[in-house]
Amino acid sequence: MSDTIKKWHEMHDNDEQIQYHQTEQADYDGKQMYVFVFDYDENNKVFRYDISNLKNDSEIVEAFLKGAGHKLKNCDWMVTKHKDFVNGN
Repeated sequence: MSDTIKKWHEMHDNDEQIQYHQTEQADYDGKQMYVFVFDYDENNKVFRYDISNLKNDSEIVEAFLKGAGHKLKNCDWMVTKHKDFVNGN
């Protein structure tokens, strides 16, 4: 695991605030927003992050994902208001 991912997990486990470009007011009318990441480098795992406090801007979301240790060229991601996913099988 990279040092960046370790640091992010340490901050998350200690309930430390992780600073990114936060909104002054909710861009999503107070709704929760999530980003799902399918990471090919992490054995094809899917990650979900709550990004409700980030501006709705792909560059900011990409910076967040890089900060979380993801290599954008080796993953796919999407932003949604849905917390859970539905298995269509």
